[in-house]
Amino acid sequence: MACSKILSGDLPELLNDIIQYFYDDFSTLHSCVLVNRLWCRLAIPLLWEDPFSIPTQNYNCIEIYLHNLNDYDKKDVNKYENNNFFSSNTLFNYPSLIKCLNTHKIVNAIEEWVAAPIEKRSIYYYSTSPTLIYKLLLKVFVENKASNIVGLNEVFEQLNVLDSIHILYCLSLNSDFIQQIIKITKPFKLKSLFINELEIFQIETLQYLLQKSGNYLENIGLISSEFNQKQLFEIILKYCTRIRFFDLPGFCDQNIHLAFKLIENAENNLNYLSLDIYNQLVLQGLGQLLPVKLEYLNLSIMTSTSNFKIFLKSSQRTFIKKLLIRNEMQVGSEDILPYIKEYIMKEKRVKYLAIKEDFAEESRDLLFLRDEVKMFESYGIKVQNYCDLRIQIYNFINKMY
Repeated sequence: MACSKILSGDLPELLNDIIQYFYDDFSTLHSCVLVNRLWCRLAIPLLWEDPFSIPTQNYNCIEIYLHNLNDYDKKDVNKYENNNFFSSNTLFNYPSLIKCLNTHKIVNAIEEWVAAPIEKRSIYYYSTSPTLIYKLLLKVFVENKASNIVGLNEVFEQLNVLDSIHILYCLSLNSDFIQQIIKITKPFKLKSLFINELEIFQIETLQYLLQKSGNYLENIGLISSEFNQKQLFEIILKYCTRIRFFDLPGFCDQNIHLAFKLIENAENNLNYLSLDIYNQLVLQGLGQLLPVKLEYLNLSIMTSTSNFKIFLKSSQRTFIKKLLIRNEMQVGSEDILPYIKEYIMKEKRVKYLAIKEDFAEESRDLLFLRDEVKMFESYGIKVQNYCDLRIQIYNFINKMY
């Protein structure tokens, strides 16, 4: 059989069969990696199926996985040292090769790595607490499609050091992943859930997730299509009672009443609100629903000045620390700035203000209108650049938690 494979040119398949015999022989597998590219490609997946079962590899595993962090998280780990450890790329997507994670071993490995002398580590990690590394490695496993992990629920079960869990635009968040979360017996303290696109098959599964964790959820942002938006809003209304940050990028006209109810129900906790509003009725009715005080309100609008005036008048009871407005200008659109001055500036209803007007071929930011900026400053209102004042979700979550 082996001879026929060689004669037929199936050498890679034969090599793979041979290397499989060394499954538990880590020393031999490491030697195979050094032979050539083909041997390396066949041996590496075996070495990284259950990475923390190899005691001599623990430190190396942690540091290689940390290569997969985004730039912001890398800076958080390497906070006080300007070395270039993160500058190189890894040869494989190592997290995607994982098939088994022994959480007891990974916790021990992280604690030993944190406690080890700095000279024994390639990364300068400033803290003596392993908590940040726990969170970041879990994030790496999720975001880099470690979809081969069968017992992912065991990871969450044993990593009970996580007092808050945040799912931010995770591409691997599918029904299978959510099903494993649902099976967890311990509380799953999901504090943030931001999803770019929600498929119809995920709605029912998402309902089970929010039924389990909705009472913990504080920050939510979901983009959904018209056919599942009503069901989605109803699920959030039913299970999520502690929302502090709402990001609603858009909603259908027939779901206006549900969108209003979401905002109204969250009034006691709501501090941050981001809305895309292209319906005149929504803007008119929104002002009456806003809580007395908001930390942050970001409105993307395309409306007439008369409707905008109605919104400003109806929201006069609300103080907004940071008000951001992105106005999509159409042919014949009027300037909203006079109404901002009358109902916001003179009433001193905001502390920070950012206004951006988007035209067909250019944008204009209030910050660059010097005379206007000085006028607002005379009323104690600081004008800032729209993009700078706008909340970036990753940064927001890192700062708040």
